[in-house]
Amino acid sequence: MNDLYHQTIEELANKVLRLQMEDSPSRRRTYSSSSALAVTEAPTRGAATISSSDIHVECVLGLPVAHTSPFQKLPQELLVDVFAQACEGAWLLMDVARVPTLFSLLMVCVHWHKVILSTPSLWSTIRVKMTSRMKRTEDLSRALSRLTKLVRLYLHRSGSSPLTMVLHLHIPFVTERDGFLGVLAQSANRWKSVALLSVKYPPLQHILPHSSFLENLQIKDYSVGDSSLDLSGCGSLISFGCFGPLSPTRIILPWKQLKKLDLDIGTDHRDYNPFLVPVLDLCPQLDTLSLFISYTGYPLGDPIVHSRIQRLQLRSVRSASDFFSIFRRFSFPSLSTLIIGGHSYAWNINIEPFRDFLVRSSCIITHLDLGPRPASDEKVLSLLQLLPSLVSLRIEEWRPPPYIHINHQALLNEIITPKFLSALSFTDPPLIPRLRDVTFALHGRSLNEEALVTSITSRSPGKATELGVECLRSLTVEILDKVPLSSKSSFQQIRDVGIYVNTFQDAE
Repeated sequence: MNDLYHQTIEELANKVLRLQMEDSPSRRRTYSSSSALAVTEAPTRGAATISSSDIHVECVLGLPVAHTSPFQKLPQELLVDVFAQACEGAWLLMDVARVPTLFSLLMVCVHWHKVILSTPSLWSTIRVKMTSRMKRTEDLSRALSRLTKLVRLYLHRSGSSPLTMVLHLHIPFVTERDGFLGVLAQSANRWKSVALLSVKYPPLQHILPHSSFLENLQIKDYSVGDSSLDLSGCGSLISFGCFGPLSPTRIILPWKQLKKLDLDIGTDHRDYNPFLVPVLDLCPQLDTLSLFISYTGYPLGDPIVHSRIQRLQLRSVRSASDFFSIFRRFSFPSLSTLIIGGHSYAWNINIEPFRDFLVRSSCIITHLDLGPRPASDEKVLSLLQLLPSLVSLRIEEWRPPPYIHINHQALLNEIITPKFLSALSFTDPPLIPRLRDVTFALHGRSLNEEALVTSITSRSPGKATELGVECLRSLTVEILDKVPLSSKSSFQQIRDVGIYVNTFQDAE
């Protein structure tokens, strides 16, 4: 039921975001002044006034629009989860005209206003994007000063909650920047998860070693100059990721306690045995390995063996015609979850090295996530035939990244075709007979809804026994384009046979 709960939360969060974007005239008047969010140095009256020992901060948000909550019957703990999902990925920016998502939700109704202000955990995720095109130092300083006060507000409202920090810090030097880092440093003992993105100056390397509560650290394009980053004293650190020019060999970590590792295996590591093997040998407790691969060569050397890895994620950005050859290099006996994805180039799903990997590892894969990369239904079906123990399956059709201009109306479902859907219900022996949860991310324009309904309902409680398969528990359909499904009654047919269905639009 945990997966179904999160699917419900995500669906409600999408509705919440639509509500807060449907801005009423009264709310537009509330923040139609020169500053959408006013933060002042003096205490005044307002909807969310706080005070601390060194600063009085007021968010001039006006009054909530309505007294009646859009979701009156939701318990508060569920509503908090919905708000957290709705705010996921939202940035605090230097742009004064951009109102943080959490503040917009404050304005919807009195009930939401009270819930948000009284829930420290909703303020405990701080995503700061410190980038600006401002050319005048005065404007830059003023914007950064505002951002600093905004972060102070989040830190105060979060109380003693563990903090999740995502920091994209890339601006020219100004005096206020060090003040901003000082504000962050005061909360270092509460940092639980930190992601450093494009941090072009090193002061944080003096803060991180003092984050004794830190469990997760992700680093991308982080410059420490000629020095190393000593995190050996971070006794709670269990997850580490490194991307970009900073080699993990320049970081001193408590390797033996790490359980999750996320690394970029770039073109410099085509023969990555000398690079990856020592790292994995240092991590005896590792259960999750994620690799970002940007090479196209044939892997060399003996297979890398690790007995505790349960979850493997492989991502690629190039054509990688022999991408599946990477499985020649692995032997993971405990592997149960496999995630394979990338971007804009086609796969050549080479079954032979993957089959050899399964035999060599003697592992039982129960969860598979494929995409988004172009592939054919036949290739994916041949892959699924090797995985009879699958319980959960997610397949995402390809869609181009934003920088590739293409006619989206021409995009078709290349994997989730009538042939593929038919194979799920009419093959002998049955394909993936233990399957219980399915997620399809697809193009609504080319979906054959009749084939989908026939395939899914064939695994309903009343028919699954006839096929010799387990009953399907849930179906999630993510629509990648802007074309709505033609018939909601199709999914009602699936619900009527006892299968949970969740659908939502994910068009950019």
